[in-house]
Amino acid sequence: MAAIHGGEAAVEVRAAEVLLTQVQVCFADKHAVELLSDGVAMRFNRLMKCVLEGDLNGNAFQEWEIEILLDIQRCELPYAEFRRAIQRYRRYANRQLLNGAPMPPTFSEYVSHCQTLRISRLH
Repeated sequence: MAAIHGGEAAVEVRAAEVLLTQVQVCFADKHAVELLSDGVAMRFNRLMKCVLEGDLNGNAFQEWEIEILLDIQRCELPYAEFRRAIQRYRRYANRQLLNGAPMPPTFSEYVSHCQTLRISRLH
């Protein structure tokens, strides 16, 4: 009988160790995602600052940043609207990142979102 109780205790200890390991891995994954998200947000905000200041020289860009720059360029905003549109896009993208998006939306995704909101307000 003592051997059975000892076996049960060993099983309980092992189950507790497995659970602790799972919690640690889960915490580590969440922390890694938060760090990645913070890094992306930081790079995105730096990119938008460069766009607003018109100073893109001397910077090394990641692929997703180049895609965003090309997307902004394709939209061909009138100069009078450019600064305000980029500032609003920046706020929108930051909200998306804070809500768990792994990458910021493209500018055209933001424009599409705004058009959808306008249409829904009309109905």
